[in-house]
Amino acid sequence: MILAKKFLIGVLVVVALLAGVAIIGPSFIDSNALKQQATAQVRAATGRDLTIDGDLQISIFPSPTLTANSVTLTNAAGAAEDNMVSLKAVEVRVALMPLLSGKVQVERIRLVGAVVNIEKFADGRTNLEFQPQPQTQTQSKTGQTSLSVPQVSETAENTDSSKASGAGEAGMDIRLDNFELVDSRLIYRDDTVGTVERIDDIDAMLRAVSLNGPFEAKGQARVRGVPLAFEVSLGQIIKERTVPVNAVVNAPGGARAQVTGAVLNLESTPRFRGKIKVQGENLAQLLNAALGAPSTPALLGQTFALDSAIDASAADVGLSELEIQLGKSRVTGSVQAALSEGVSFDVKLKSALIDVDEMLKMAASETKNAPSAQGATPSSASVATAPADASKDAPAPAKPQPFAFPSDLRGTVQVTVDAVAVNGGLVNDVRLVAELADGELALSQFQAMAPGVTEVGVFGFARPKEGVLRFEGDVDVTCADPSSLTAWLGVKLPSGVAERVKRVTYKSKVTADAKQVVVSGLNVTADKSTLTGGVTLALRKRLSFGADLALNEINLDTYLNGGTHPSAAPAEGASKQASGAKASPAASSTMAQDVADMADAWNALSALNDFDANLKVRVGTLVQDGKTLKNLSLDGTLYAGALTLRSLQLGDFQGASANLSGTFTSFGKIPEMAKVKVTAKVKDAQKLAADFGAAGLPKGLKAVALNATAEGSVLKPRFEAQVNALEGDFGAKGSFSVLPIAFGFDGTVSAKHPNLDTLLNALDVGFNPAGPLGALDLKAQLTTDGKTHKLTQLKSTLGGTAINGDILANTGGEKPQVTANLQTGVLALDRFLPKAQGKAQLDQPMSKVASKWGKRPEVSNVIFAAFDNDQLAAASAKVNERWSRERFDLSALNMLDGDFSLMSEAIQFGDYALTSADIHATVKDGVMTADKIKGAVFGGPLNGSATVRASGTPTVTSNIKLDALKVREAVQAVAKQDLASGNLSMNMAFKATGLSPADLVGSLGGTGSLNISQLDVKKGGKGSALSGVLGLVAAMNQLSLGSKTGNGLADLALSFDVQDGVATAHEMKLTSAMGNGTGAGTVDIAGWGIDVAGNMTVEPNLVTSLLSKGRVGRQQLPFALKGALDNPAVNLGLNKASTGSDAGAPQQKLDPLRSLLQNALPGAKAPQQDSVVNPQQPDGTLVPPPPAADLAPAPKPQKPSAQDLIQKLMKGL
Repeated sequence: MILAKKFLIGVLVVVALLAGVAIIGPSFIDSNALKQQATAQVRAATGRDLTIDGDLQISIFPSPTLTANSVTLTNAAGAAEDNMVSLKAVEVRVALMPLLSGKVQVERIRLVGAVVNIEKFADGRTNLEFQPQPQTQTQSKTGQTSLSVPQVSETAENTDSSKASGAGEAGMDIRLDNFELVDSRLIYRDDTVGTVERIDDIDAMLRAVSLNGPFEAKGQARVRGVPLAFEVSLGQIIKERTVPVNAVVNAPGGARAQVTGAVLNLESTPRFRGKIKVQGENLAQLLNAALGAPSTPALLGQTFALDSAIDASAADVGLSELEIQLGKSRVTGSVQAALSEGVSFDVKLKSALIDVDEMLKMAASETKNAPSAQGATPSSASVATAPADASKDAPAPAKPQPFAFPSDLRGTVQVTVDAVAVNGGLVNDVRLVAELADGELALSQFQAMAPGVTEVGVFGFARPKEGVLRFEGDVDVTCADPSSLTAWLGVKLPSGVAERVKRVTYKSKVTADAKQVVVSGLNVTADKSTLTGGVTLALRKRLSFGADLALNEINLDTYLNGGTHPSAAPAEGASKQASGAKASPAASSTMAQDVADMADAWNALSALNDFDANLKVRVGTLVQDGKTLKNLSLDGTLYAGALTLRSLQLGDFQGASANLSGTFTSFGKIPEMAKVKVTAKVKDAQKLAADFGAAGLPKGLKAVALNATAEGSVLKPRFEAQVNALEGDFGAKGSFSVLPIAFGFDGTVSAKHPNLDTLLNALDVGFNPAGPLGALDLKAQLTTDGKTHKLTQLKSTLGGTAINGDILANTGGEKPQVTANLQTGVLALDRFLPKAQGKAQLDQPMSKVASKWGKRPEVSNVIFAAFDNDQLAAASAKVNERWSRERFDLSALNMLDGDFSLMSEAIQFGDYALTSADIHATVKDGVMTADKIKGAVFGGPLNGSATVRASGTPTVTSNIKLDALKVREAVQAVAKQDLASGNLSMNMAFKATGLSPADLVGSLGGTGSLNISQLDVKKGGKGSALSGVLGLVAAMNQLSLGSKTGNGLADLALSFDVQDGVATAHEMKLTSAMGNGTGAGTVDIAGWGIDVAGNMTVEPNLVTSLLSKGRVGRQQLPFALKGALDNPAVNLGLNKASTGSDAGAPQQKLDPLRSLLQNALPGAKAPQQDSVVNPQQPDGTLVPPPPAADLAPAPKPQKPSAQDLIQKLMKGL
């Protein structure tokens, strides 16, 4: 009232001045002098400068009128604006006739474009406090009359009312017919709180019958962008003490506020008593319009009303019989405020029921149907959504001061609500008690009883800290029926959880300010689980939080209805792929679905781009599906769409542990990785796999350690992995694609193991080599797309043998296609051949034996389909037992097609070796064709080819050419003795069928030739297939008594045919220094026997002379080789020796010396009745010789010296 009164006085001063000018002004011509007079009078009355920059016009008829343009009144010192009042134009018109009777009837005062700045300074002063300067009416030196007006001072308002009344009665009778404001603005600044309020677009009309009233005002304005229409009427002052008041304000959307009552005790302590009533159709729309943004809760979008009695004075304000309605909810209470020595308030509100559900329901309907609160006109709407910018006419408001509760503000608030209906349930006994004192707000009590017998309690303090309001308190929640609480919240607990969890408690401390909410000391209990830690939520436009949480234990099995889940059936596509079937349309559809599912998963990760988080989570024990995981932890940061995992750790699960770290980005697209590291350790892989229901791991796989790093796209990462398992180290480094339609790997692989025998046994692949294989060291470049596998730059060492080369395999067809080009060092094949197996295992091929590591594809073995056991037994019955019956497994030839090249320093098999080996072979449709077999055997070059046919009748076909084999090396390797030397050459073409070496030898057929040159036999001996030839030459050497002519070397040549494992030599030629001979016979390779006979033409010597009774010349000496192939009996046939006379000449017996020679020439002694010669059976085979134990022991033969031989001969003669 005081500020309004001062402002009204100021306006009246200006109006009176202008009225005076309008009355006497026409008597003068000089308008500039009038401006100076007006300026001086205003300064004297207010202490401010009045400036009239525009024209000043005065007219008398028909009514005295004064018009002035560009009028300003300066502001107080220190104000934000230079001018307190600015007017574009002002017009004052006074009725002429009432002036003649001493009355002033102002017909119109019109202010156009008025801008009034009212300001409250930081020290509490206002710019409405004028400082008048005393001045009297004087005569100027020019003789012009000066104007004077009554002085206005601070004490004017305290002047005795009777004096004021008297002055009014003695002075002029003033009437104001029309006071009009056009397109004006009022700006109010409060520097104490840093706020600026504006009332724009003021268009108003004021009428006053007299200075004692009544007064009427009507108009419209825009407050905070909201257009308002108002009507105010003040009745005539009754006995100078009481003024009736009636004010109505209408806002768009049906909002209306009305104040009725009276101002009492105007002469002493004015007090207003009356009623205040506010009502409207939509509170949310009204508030949104006032705030300039649609941020009001939707539940406020319904009808509202406020009705209260008001009793207010400068010292206190009271609202009694207060009733507030929002929708159908009703709140009653009272508000009392004392304004002396600060502000002290007491608010008490109570409600029986607040129906939030009904509010939301009605709000939705009101929002849908209600018109905009801004009004219907486009101009109103645009102005409301985009309020005028105050900076165009005023500087930006001062920076907000640090928050602080006013030190002189104190009071209490008590709110009681019996029930709140929300979300279909009732929250009962809501009670809030808060007290403001000493600059802090104490929340003494906030309690409520939510559904599920849930007690909620909050208490704490809100106080400024570092210029920001901060709440610090405690929250305590106890729920005795969690399932009912969650059902009320719209979440249905799994039946296992609902049955198990009967009580939940929550305790924490809460610290909150405008920037963040901090929950610390968190302690949540449910069943046997306890969650502790803290959470910080940053109140930003972008969600951001931090959490450090620890869960002691949780048993998910107790909450999942027994924790059993049906095992997922293997996908049809996976089953077909495992069996080697072609991809079907269904499989292609499944692949497309996999890609779509993967894309959906990536898109779901885009949510990680919408918030930031710092997380530390620890779980002591987690039980699921009967499995116990211990010491789980997560430590990471999600910031600006990048997830940095410092550690994602599994401490222990059945002896296994793992840790993941690194950075992941590009969520919502294809995630990228940077510096990702994975480490894992498993104590027992078998047990771990069994816990997950996985089977088929190698039986020897126990401890496993993994170290891996990765970079790049998760669909095609660059990685490096090192696995320590099975006592070896295995590694891979390169790029790996996991896209179903572009699967592949490109990089290096490596493997190191100290003992390959141990590794194969641990892998349990069904292959048990004779070994020892030795250490493995392998490194290669591997490129694969899942169908084509290319192994290049292979560099490996196996048991000291280098194996290098390239391998290409294509597994995308019906059967794999393999191309291999390998180079090796000395390769000992016998180490890689399987160990001898029992008969039970020999009856089935390897393809029929299920690998314990993984099931091998079942491939029908056409070999075994062609022969049954009876046929095999009959075919191999005649074959000597030395030939193995262990069956070949040629099923591998039906499993793949390929092209293979092998170059090796040597391929060893027992005592045999193919040195400088160069082999090329192809496999196609079960047929292996080795078109090149080159190398050297015992120093002799070998060239050959071979074909092995697994389809149909198993067949082996081969051509072999061997040149200059070193007999000494060959015999020494087989017989372990140095028996002879020479060179052996052989050509052979053969064909055989069967499933084992015995079968092949028994069916062997073909042709061949054998040549031995420069054969030098030291002595006969057993142990090799050449034992017969060596024994014959040795006997001939003994017969020569060491008197060999020439170089003493022999040459042997023969050709042969082979059928059913028996080689038939039609002509054998032996050429030596002792003599030449021919022979013929058979060599039963399958039965391991020999039966060859012939005649030798022996050169003359002492023995032959004695045998021929002194005859001189060549002698015919028959011979026979019969017995086991590696130990035959050699019979020189001395009892049949004859001279080499013409054919048909009678042989001359040499009986007198036969017995002597037989005693003197060891090895030439004729067997008694040929008992040691293997007799030939009717089927052409030879029976084995009798055991040595059945014969009389014979002394070890010694080569006689010439002296001993002559002595024996002389004695005999």
